[in-house]
Amino acid sequence: MKGILEVECLTPEAVIEARLGFQPLQDSVARLEEKYELDLDHARSLTPLGKLQGCIDSSLTLVSTAECLQDPVSQELDEVYRLLHTRFEFVGPLLDREGAKRAAGHKFSHQDTDHVEKQVDSPMSLLKAAKSMGRPVVYVSMGTVITGDSQDWGWNGRVRSGGELKGLTGRELCRAAWRGAFDAFGSQTAEDGPLLLVSLGPQPDALGEGLEAPANSCCLPAMPQVDLLKAGVDVFLTHGGQNSFTEALYAAVPMVVCPGFADQPVNARKAVDLGVGLQVERPVPELGAEAAAQAAYRKATCEALREVLSNPCYKAKALSSSQRLKQAGGVTRAVELLLELGTVSFPRLLGQHHEALPSKPMGITEEQQVLQSL
Repeated sequence: MKGILEVECLTPEAVIEARLGFQPLQDSVARLEEKYELDLDHARSLTPLGKLQGCIDSSLTLVSTAECLQDPVSQELDEVYRLLHTRFEFVGPLLDREGAKRAAGHKFSHQDTDHVEKQVDSPMSLLKAAKSMGRPVVYVSMGTVITGDSQDWGWNGRVRSGGELKGLTGRELCRAAWRGAFDAFGSQTAEDGPLLLVSLGPQPDALGEGLEAPANSCCLPAMPQVDLLKAGVDVFLTHGGQNSFTEALYAAVPMVVCPGFADQPVNARKAVDLGVGLQVERPVPELGAEAAAQAAYRKATCEALREVLSNPCYKAKALSSSQRLKQAGGVTRAVELLLELGTVSFPRLLGQHHEALPSKPMGITEEQQVLQSL
């Protein structure tokens, strides 16, 4: 949380003030209090910084990372969770099997090639063929938001800095990153050099004029990312979103992180700190300097990709992180915990209190008492 606020140049005080002054929130709280005769203190969910009310109100919170990889927690927040008996279980990524249909639609279909001049083999078949011939595989994806239509962070969005929008648009950022990948590994023949798999996103003119994909690449709107990473990608150019970052760590894939916004710069720094990859920071040039910034960004991306692919230390660190994530247990461990909760903990609780379920006074709550004691 602290890292994301720093990226956005915000303070905790500013966020709390903005939320408390948000009229739709005030109106909704007032409606709930009136209808259900409640006395809601919605400000309590804002302190200490990073507190997740849903975790406090739940019997169990599954955390899809390893405990050794979690972000630092302040002493105050840790104490609140401890005193309120908040239960966290770190289970690692909850990943499905190859070929699964996913919520984001990242399952290859030949419909994905409707705008492409010729039909192509599936990305998985191309990857497996490349691996059988000993060719490296480079996977490129700048995510779904920055390639999408979000007004703030999407294809035409810019960074807000100093109260004004400036810097590269999502479109300019993506195309510069793609050019960097093509510069690093592009070939004039399909069989030479690494195989480049590029997920372009939904824009019909994603590559635009003047940007031609090399012969050794496959560029599609969407690809089965989890399957590709598990099957053996050698380097992953990613925007650094939490899902992509964790999926790559789990699959022991070294990264070049080209972050856009929010948690992505935080994950980019974490990739560097863990030794699993390099970061290419999003440039925020002054108005009129966009072209030079794109050129520098393109060059930096190219150099970072070549470094990560050629230097075995990144792969070694990625393997270490992968082992720690897999030891957390994944889907199997999560299912065991849920079954334990449903068959042991809940029946025990109900059996102990079937005559009179525990209740709290309508005045001050246990959580408020804890917060006031700190």
